[in-house]
Amino acid sequence: MNYWIFIVTQKKTESGLVAAESILKQRLVDRFWGLGERTPYRRALRKGDRVVFYVGAPMVIFAATAVLETDGFELNAKQKDQYSHGKELFRVDYGVILENIQVWDPPRLVKELMPFLTFIKNKQIWSAYFQSGVHIISEEDFQAIVDNRGLSKLTSMSL
Repeated sequence: MNYWIFIVTQKKTESGLVAAESILKQRLVDRFWGLGERTPYRRALRKGDRVVFYVGAPMVIFAATAVLETDGFELNAKQKDQYSHGKELFRVDYGVILENIQVWDPPRLVKELMPFLTFIKNKQIWSAYFQSGVHIISEEDFQAIVDNRGLSKLTSMSL
């Protein structure tokens, strides 16, 4: 079993910016996570792997966990339509099905957890570690996030 961070960032569309937390909320309702063809580690994602979701600026939080119900797979035409909701923003060619989703209320603050995360080698430029769609992390780092070793004081967020 592997442990992953799935990174959610705001996206520009023709009608304006879509907040990262809105994207996460839709994907968790769908129990699906979309992946691009060039997503690092796309082919390494396996059923049973555990993921934590990082929501980028302005929130900069860890918001939820899930277990992969499937390996990464290529979507057929019906699945592409289903998971895109008719919006280019959500249209992808690859993905994974999610199960055992847990949304945290309150979420975990990245800055509070940073001292406990070994995958962030340079704490001064920590944001560089959250710049692509998927990152593999150690079980210890995953557990530090899940256990909320930073003891977040963030108020609740509804996802």
